[in-house]
Amino acid sequence: MFRSRVLLLIVIAWSALAIAQQPADQDWSAPYEAALKSEFTLTQLTPDGLSVATPGTSVILEQDGFVLWAQVRKRWFIQTNTYSRGAINPGQSPEVLTRWEQMGQARSFRAGETLWLTDITFDRNGKGVTLQFLSEPYHGVRYVGKLKFPFAKESKPTPSQLLSTIVEVLQPRETPVKAEGSASVANNGGDAPQGEFRLLDRPAMDLLESSSVGAHLELLWMRQDPSLFEKDKTALQKFIEINNCGYAPNEPDLRTAVRRALSDEFQSASILDLYKSKAPVVLNLVSDKLIVRMRGYPTGGGRGNNFLLGRYDMTAKAFPFVDGNGTTVPSVSLSYAFLNPFGNCGNLFNVHYKIVFPPVVFNQLRMDEDAARAYVEGLAGGAQRDVIVTLEVQILPGAPKVETPLRPQESIEQMGMSEGTPTFDPRPTVTFSAKVTKATATSAPTPPYETQGRFLSVLYP
Repeated sequence: MFRSRVLLLIVIAWSALAIAQQPADQDWSAPYEAALKSEFTLTQLTPDGLSVATPGTSVILEQDGFVLWAQVRKRWFIQTNTYSRGAINPGQSPEVLTRWEQMGQARSFRAGETLWLTDITFDRNGKGVTLQFLSEPYHGVRYVGKLKFPFAKESKPTPSQLLSTIVEVLQPRETPVKAEGSASVANNGGDAPQGEFRLLDRPAMDLLESSSVGAHLELLWMRQDPSLFEKDKTALQKFIEINNCGYAPNEPDLRTAVRRALSDEFQSASILDLYKSKAPVVLNLVSDKLIVRMRGYPTGGGRGNNFLLGRYDMTAKAFPFVDGNGTTVPSVSLSYAFLNPFGNCGNLFNVHYKIVFPPVVFNQLRMDEDAARAYVEGLAGGAQRDVIVTLEVQILPGAPKVETPLRPQESIEQMGMSEGTPTFDPRPTVTFSAKVTKATATSAPTPPYETQGRFLSVLYP
């Protein structure tokens, strides 16, 4: 029996050596690699892996549920999703993924969103191919993820069959198409030549909404009040500029070219007519949902407080909210918020944006004892227990209310500043009616590693 075991070990060792010596990658992956590279160009990243250095192919996700992970610093391990039998499997239970998403460490991408293809790897054993992707920034954070296409045990697909499977879930972005009229419109942006302008599609709108709150608000205003194009003769030109700002790394800002073309008496009419006819389609893509992050709340009299937590109450299993002196605040009530219109084409109308909603009231931050202990122990020595309150908001139907001038004292209250000498601001305030669907609390970001704080608890409902 001893001799049999020795012989068995020798056979296993010899077989392993023979397999190791086979040029596995060269034997089977070459035709697949050639087929993939004929359809996709890899995007080159900066050395830290956090940004795009040289754009390659961007793809449109055709299905929901592709989970990518926050790339706040270069990751050496990335959880792999698998595409099999027509569906994406993220490799984690819904409960685990929900917790990672609440902590800001993962994001489940949905159909219509765009990603950069950054790497292609082939299994040495010939069992599949894995594609790696980087997202656009979402609230300042990019996400990285892998999607594996496993091969059936019986036989490998042909290169063309593999490509057919990949495009079921990932479509390369379309090339520019010509629209009617003398103006040329690219549906997907990209490096459009001079005289070729863009029209926002679903993927481009997703990029806009994640990177430019201001442009999102301007398009919401246009959608909620169609008469704006008649009341403000510059609104249509602003709409055209928003379509041509460029929201992806490889998209140049074409606003200068747009203004030049609109000043040309032979081009302007056809461009205006084209975009006016396309406006309802584009505006129908605009989401009525906003994310509002607040560091403080008004307390009246031109004053405000940051969201500060007091000492943990072991009986209530919650942190009370306190003011700057450490005194417990009976309740916090939020009923409006001013929005910062940052981003490309962020405030072409030069206005203030505000949302009003039924009061959201809370007086404590509930956390179980273990989570509360971890939060407190994770604070740097002597750091304040300040938190960020994030509101998930839905804009209600109806034209926003336009008021002028802005009451300066109200602005001071919203910013949570001490009362000072208000200055007159003649800009109008555009106010949307809304409702809050959810309010959550996160820890204040801790530089230099975190771009988002850690999820703590749900405040509302």
